[in-house]
Amino acid sequence: MKERLSLAELRAAWLMLGLVTAVVFVVPALGRLAWATLAGVPWLVGAVLLVGRQRGERVAAGWNEALEARGVRISVLVIVLLIALVSYLFSVSAGVFLALWCALASLAAGSGLPSERLREGVMGVATMAIACALVLSVAEFVLRSPPLARRFGSPSELAAWDDRYDQSWERNVFGFRSDHETIARKPGVSRVITLGDSFTWGDKIARTEDTWPSQLEEGLGQAYPGTAFEVINMGRSGFTTANEAEHLRRLGWQFDPDLVVIQFLANDALPSSPDFGSVGEVWLFPQHSLLPVRFRSGPVRSSALFAFLDGQYNGLRLGRDPYRRYFELYEGDAQGWQQLQGAFAEIADSAAARRVPVVLMVFPSFIPGTWTAESHPLSPLYEEIRGVAQEVGFYVLDLSSAFAEGGGDWRRWWATPYDRHPSPEAHAAAARTLLQEIVKSGWLRPATVTSHSSVEND
Repeated sequence: MKERLSLAELRAAWLMLGLVTAVVFVVPALGRLAWATLAGVPWLVGAVLLVGRQRGERVAAGWNEALEARGVRISVLVIVLLIALVSYLFSVSAGVFLALWCALASLAAGSGLPSERLREGVMGVATMAIACALVLSVAEFVLRSPPLARRFGSPSELAAWDDRYDQSWERNVFGFRSDHETIARKPGVSRVITLGDSFTWGDKIARTEDTWPSQLEEGLGQAYPGTAFEVINMGRSGFTTANEAEHLRRLGWQFDPDLVVIQFLANDALPSSPDFGSVGEVWLFPQHSLLPVRFRSGPVRSSALFAFLDGQYNGLRLGRDPYRRYFELYEGDAQGWQQLQGAFAEIADSAAARRVPVVLMVFPSFIPGTWTAESHPLSPLYEEIRGVAQEVGFYVLDLSSAFAEGGGDWRRWWATPYDRHPSPEAHAAAARTLLQEIVKSGWLRPATVTSHSSVEND
């Protein structure tokens, strides 16, 4: 029988695969030994198998005999198609990497296995690959179903929030999530500005009217009939206290407020930089993916299955008590801790010059579990923050007691089953508690509205 494969053809095909590997892996990975090794070594091993004429002829003969079976030819075609599918779904790099190792396995099997074992092996690999593809497809379909997508936060569920928000900030000249955008204050209007991060901005809160600054404005109007109020939400997702001090200095004071409320969260001591820069919480809790970056540039980026697996993996990697890392932010001369204390002092000095009270409203991190204000894992940290804030002249309102009231797992305050931002109910509880303290403590006296704009800037 005439051979369909010759040693020369095998060598040419292997050389072509080597060139593709070099273009996709080795050249871009210069200086990154791991990837150059993972891609280069298998190709070199295959080249060794083909360089000797006797061994190369044995590989060609073994495959020629195996390919006489129709099932083997179909299996090889299936494997090639699955590799092409991997290239599309994951990345070209992933497809080349898989093709390289499959090709090496085929050379090794062709040189060392009897033809019957080779036929069984090829058809077995094809069957197993099809089974894996079907299982992964079913798992992806199940995790994309609305109930599970909403429970685990699939990429499609997260992306859907772009359409759920009311986009009110796009209509505000300052980009605030607020109805107010006029710097000049009308006579007889009492003004409050709120500074904070995503807990103030309203992450996973579809309607702006459900955020705690909006609810506070409504509550103030009911508590003080006949007085107009403007509560301006200047919160920005990802802001630290240092960012908020810069925001207040560059823009906030121009609104001539009667009261400043700063929302505080445990991550506010992350290192910051000018022009509202910060490292982000990923600096404290780095996220790793089960797939290398070069293997997830295709549609797999929106895969519910791999997002779920990554979430479970990172949860295990961070351990049972990841919240202990927050305490590291407040140790000794940690950069973020020093910046936070400097921000407190700056805000306090500028507020004192304008005779404007400042309230530090401390939101707890909604750690799963049934907690009291005293047993909450971060309560020692909040106590330290309270001392520093009171020392510079802030009023401090810790919301932990309000959220602990009534008992129950603190996950009941989550905006979604997968996201620990406060829900509309949590925003309402925060606004209600703050309103009660404003009325009780007299931080805001709407009956005597005065202008602070004449006070000399510090």
